[in-house]
Amino acid sequence: MHVREKSLNKITDSDTVSTEEMIAFLEHLDQCDFCLDQMIEEEIQNTCQPAPDYLAEQILNRAAAPDVQAAKAVRTTSRKMQLFYYGLRTATGVIAALFLLFVIQQADFSTFSRVSMPEFDKSAVYTEDSAHPETLSRFSQNISTGLSHSSDKLSDYMRNFSNKILNGGDLK
Repeated sequence: MHVREKSLNKITDSDTVSTEEMIAFLEHLDQCDFCLDQMIEEEIQNTCQPAPDYLAEQILNRAAAPDVQAAKAVRTTSRKMQLFYYGLRTATGVIAALFLLFVIQQADFSTFSRVSMPEFDKSAVYTEDSAHPETLSRFSQNISTGLSHSSDKLSDYMRNFSNKILNGGDLK
């Protein structure tokens, strides 16, 4: 059974419809496409009112306002700057890749010095027999010396590597 037109008008025009009636009406609309189409058509007919004559003029005036035009110009400039920075980053990456490609071909990597791990004193190992403050102090000094020596070796290796890349293998 379909909703009658009078009932449809009553439900759509009135704000005093009970909750139960509204739930039953919405459940029926969920099940019945014919009634749903009727309600949509009625709503379209009831709400189709032309816009006021002055509205188009107000919209055009607001669009031509200086603050709106400035915001539009900022947005456009911002997009152009983003594109410029993206292009600049891409070009820089391509140039760096080509530079490395041609420089590394000419480098001689066979002359690198080997990085060796530092050798620690065997007496620096902590055991229960040597749990004296002097031994712990020596142990911590040996650790810091070993770390310092390793970082020096690593920096020498990196310096040699960068010299090989930048100078084409001429300097050691």
